[in-house]
Amino acid sequence: MKDYISAINDYSKAISLEPKYAKPHHGRGIAKYHMKGYSGALEDFTQAIILDPNHAGGYYWRGYIKYFLQDKQGMNEDIETAVALNPSDKTGQTIVKNITKKLGKEVEEGAIEKKQPSSSTT
Repeated sequence: MKDYISAINDYSKAISLEPKYAKPHHGRGIAKYHMKGYSGALEDFTQAIILDPNHAGGYYWRGYIKYFLQDKQGMNEDIETAVALNPSDKTGQTIVKNITKKLGKEVEEGAIEKKQPSSSTT
């Protein structure tokens, strides 16, 4: 098992040295996610996005955290922003697949498969 507490401490030290650098906020958010510290992770990903609004990974991860916090509208908004910024992000595609699985929908090639309505005969 990874030592997420040490990772959080290390990222916190990096943040204290360079508070305007997005990557340590992002890394600390991932560590907090693994410890199920979703509210703290949300704060870190939000700060990472504030510092680097074009970083798709921050939006993918924040959207994933919002799923766990039962904020499906916020989750959808963040995932849409992330996809618009970088649709080929491999970590983002994995996050979308995980969310989709958790929501009980089918996934095909990284996108949500939309089922066609069946035609009725009268």
